[in-house]
Order: sequence, then C-alpha cells, then structure tokens
Amino acid sequence: MNKKKFDIVELTLIVGIIIFLNIIATRYFFRLDLTTDRHFSLSETSKELLTKLNQKVYVEVFLDGALTPDYERLKRAVKEKLDEISIYSNGNIQYRFTNPNAIEDKKLKQQYASQLVQKGIEYRYERIENEGNVSEQLIFPSALISSGNKEIPVMFLKGNKTAPIAEQLNQSVEVVEYQLMAALRKLDHQASQFIGFVEGHDELQATEVADLSATLSDYYHVNRIALNDSNNLEKYGALVIAKPIKAYTEKEKFILDQYVVKGGSLLLMIDPLNLNVDSLLNGYTYALPYELNLNDLFFKWGIRCNPNIVQDINSGLLQVATGNKGQMQMVNWNFHPIIHSYGKQVMVKNLDAILSKYPATIDTVKAVGIVKTPLMFTSPNTKILEAPLKIDLNETRKNSEPKNFQQGVFPIAYLLEGQFQSLFKNRPSPLPNTPVATVGKPSRIVVCTDADIIRNDIDKRTQRPIPLGFDVATQYQFSNKEFIVNAIDYLMHQKILDIRNKEIALRPLDKVKVNEEKIQWQIINLIIPPILLLFFGIARYYWRKRKFENYTT
Repeated sequence: MNKKKFDIVELTLIVGIIIFLNIIATRYFFRLDLTTDRHFSLSETSKELLTKLNQKVYVEVFLDGALTPDYERLKRAVKEKLDEISIYSNGNIQYRFTNPNAIEDKKLKQQYASQLVQKGIEYRYERIENEGNVSEQLIFPSALISSGNKEIPVMFLKGNKTAPIAEQLNQSVEVVEYQLMAALRKLDHQASQFIGFVEGHDELQATEVADLSATLSDYYHVNRIALNDSNNLEKYGALVIAKPIKAYTEKEKFILDQYVVKGGSLLLMIDPLNLNVDSLLNGYTYALPYELNLNDLFFKWGIRCNPNIVQDINSGLLQVATGNKGQMQMVNWNFHPIIHSYGKQVMVKNLDAILSKYPATIDTVKAVGIVKTPLMFTSPNTKILEAPLKIDLNETRKNSEPKNFQQGVFPIAYLLEGQFQSLFKNRPSPLPNTPVATVGKPSRIVVCTDADIIRNDIDKRTQRPIPLGFDVATQYQFSNKEFIVNAIDYLMHQKILDIRNKEIALRPLDKVKVNEEKIQWQIINLIIPPILLLFFGIARYYWRKRKFENYTT
C-alpha cells in the first residue's frame, strides 16, 4: 500500500471513530469531573430529583451585568450548576440571565425592582469599580423559578454575613446546588409525610408558629396533636414540642418515651426558666425554673437542660421607654444573644446568624449508644446567671464591661442520635394493656434551650404573623427559620440535606508573594513560551531538512 492510500485509510478510520463515539455519547450520557472538591458534579440526590421531574421549569437569574470579581465567581458557579441541572433534567429546565440594571429609564428601573421585591427577590447595594470610576448599584444575587402558575424565589447569597465578602460568597457557592434543588423540590412536591405539633401543655399557639407551619406545609402535612393513647403517633415522622410550660403526666411522658424508642424523631424547643417578658415593662421580672416533669427523660436521652440564662455581649436590641414623655429607644440587651458559631453538622452548615432570647446552657451526660453533636454555641464573651434570678431593666442603662463576660463558649442546641433506651424499662407501664418497648429503632432528637428561636412575632397593627427570624428592631432577617426547616428535614431523613455537605475550598492568592514574584512570573509567562516555540520551530526545520536530504540521496 502506497503512502497516499495509507493516508486515506487512516483519515477514514479517524472520522469513523469520531462518528461512532458521538453516536455512543448521544445514547449513553456521562461527564468527568477531575476537580478535588467535585465542584462540577451534581449529587446523587439531585440527579434522582431531576430524573423524576416531568414538567417544564423556567429559571430567570438576575445576577448579571457589571459585577465585582466575587459576585462574578458566584454568577459563574450558578451558571455552571444550571448547565448540569439542565442536562440531567433532559431539557425540562431552561434558564436565562437578566440584568435589572440594564433598564436605562430610572423610573422604569425602580418599578421593575419593586416588582421583583414583591415576588420575594432580594437585592444588595454594592460598590462597583469600572475603569477608575466608582459607583453604587443594586445587585440581585437571586433567581425566580417558575412552572405553570407557581413561582419560587431563590436567594443565592447565603452564609455568615459578618464574614469577609470573599468568605461569604464562597459559602454561597457551596450551597448553590442546594438552593436550586430546594426550590425545585418545593415547586414539584406532593406532601405525604406527617409532622405533629404537640399541644396540651400551653405550648406556643398556632399563631406563634404560623409562619413556620406555612413553610413546612409546602413539604409535609402539619397537624396539632395531643399526647394520648387514642392518637396514632406512628404516622408522624417527627413531633415538635415548642415551649411547654405545664408538667407532663406520667402517661404522656410514657407515650413520648415509646414514640422515640420506636424510631420517632423529636424537635424539642425548651425554655428551662419561666420568665414573664411583659413584666419587664414595669422595670423588672423574675426567672424561676419550670417543672415540666421531663428532667429524668432528658437525662435518659443524654442531656441536662440547665436552669440558667446566658448573657452575651454579642447580642440583639430591646425597645425600652426612656422616661421622657413615653419615648422609646433601642438598647443592647445581653439576654438576646446573636448566634454565629455552629457545630460541624449539615443542618447548620453555612447558616447566617440566629437570634435567640434568654437561652440556657446544655450539659451532656452518659447515655449508652447515643451520639451527641453540638449544633449552636454562644460567643466566648458570656456570663451565666443561675435561677432563681431577678432581671432588672435598669441593666440596659449600664455599660456591659467585657471583664464581666469571660465565662466562655456554651452550647445551646444538640443533636442526639442512636437507639434510645426506655425510661420505663423494668417499670410498670402507665397505660393498661400496653407493654413497654425497651430498645427499638434508631431515632433522632434535636433539643434547643431557647423556644423563642421557633416563635414568630405578631404584627400588633394587622395581627398577622411576622416572618420567623425577622427582627423588627434591626430590620434584619436572621436564619431562625432556615435552621428549623433544616432540622425538620434532617429529622425526617430527607436526602436533600446531603447536598449541603458539599465543600469548595477557598484558595486565595498570597498578595505579598504576588507582589514579590510578579516580574518573575510575567517573564515566565510572556517570554519563555515564545522562546520555546522558536527553538521548536528551528529544531523541526532542521529535522525536516535532514529527512528530505536522506530521501533525495
């Protein structure tokens, strides 16, 4: 075979292989992600959810236009994730990027921004530098996901807002996939599981958990139930106990004990102390321990809720009268710690701050087979007040001396997991004809010693619930609701929380080293490649010259 025929055969084979590989690729989809943090890969949970999607979904992202480098990174992460999601959804998900700032007419731009806000789209004011000019404009790190008549807003900017913007945006990049999949779940979810809010002990009223209940209703059937032997608790995946103030009977405690032993999950929002906040209007109030008749059950589960209150320099505000014609002012109130420190658990990963009110500390005790994971911590600048105690409003008029707040970090929330043993083992059953199950299925309990974290305020003018976690005093939306929803999802064994585990390493450049080695690397990148290319050309020229000289001879 001469050289010409050989080249034709070789070209034909190459073209044929390429066509064959393309045919295979269209039938058998696969992608390779060689990054160490699996940055470009969707989780198996996301893939499973997307394969079940049987409707067209449209995603409009408003993070576009002139952006800072950090926001550009977030935009790029959103686009990359949407590309993956679109592929795995078999084309059921379509997306586009829109720049709200591209509208030149100022009035029309304001109207458009107002419409977006009404739909739940959030924005931020940011300083933008462009060719030496500094301007301030609205940035919309948000999206609107729609299908049919449903629209779900998505906020991409997450994480601790007190952290540097680079770290906060890195936390936001880590949860892009979760934010998108949570919105898709909400858009295409049919409730089948049940959650019960326990009542009968003067727990928080329905209006005080109305905002949370409305949010949970997008995913679960939410009921209010009493603990009695006529209720079928087996259908409830989790029970929520929100601020009980009356004692449990032995029968009720037995029902609760058996529910956990048989695999039921609990969210316990407990206030160890009885504190009448309304009495503070008179200048002072007293805090005394509640008698809930649950301490022995808590001890069996491996925790002790202490009868105290944590004061923290890192705290929220309280509105008080100044004594000047009934005028009101905001003062720092150390009894309202702002929580920024979290444990290494998926439900609290990349959360913004949580506003607490009069929290207590938690101690752990030995409980065989139970794994205890701390979830939330105070700051190091704390002071513990033991009950009984008097809380005087005049404390707000005194300076908080840092030297008085040096008792350290304390946990106020724990996750308990494992096979719980019954408190009623080797004891007669309080319910007739009901045997005692001593050890059963694995279960989960989240306990928090501040019930106000789950309570929404009520607008006194409209008598409507204020969004959970929204602080009227500072006009700031804390992450209280996000934490509670994550906790419920974890207790209900929802796989979607696994997506929050993704970690993306932040690899910032060493600015000092960059300045020191700037010239060196410019030379390496700009001069050495052309020199190497020149040597390669010269070597190839002489190699071809010698080759053809041999042919001629």
